[in-house]
Amino acid sequence: MWFIFLVSCIVVALAALLVIWIGSKIFQSIERKDKLLEIETETYKEVKNRLKKEISREDKE
Repeated sequence: MWFIFLVSCIVVALAALLVIWIGSKIFQSIERKDKLLEIETETYKEVKNRLKKEISREDKE
């Protein structure tokens, strides 16, 4: 009887660890995509500012 109880506890613990591991991977993926989006947004703003400066230089000439 105790053996069945211990085995079931181990199975439940392993299932919990699996769920936590999967959640961790999902969370890491979301964070990676957020960082990539931030980098893309920052790059877009920088390129936009450079283009504005270049256009303003052409207008002055």
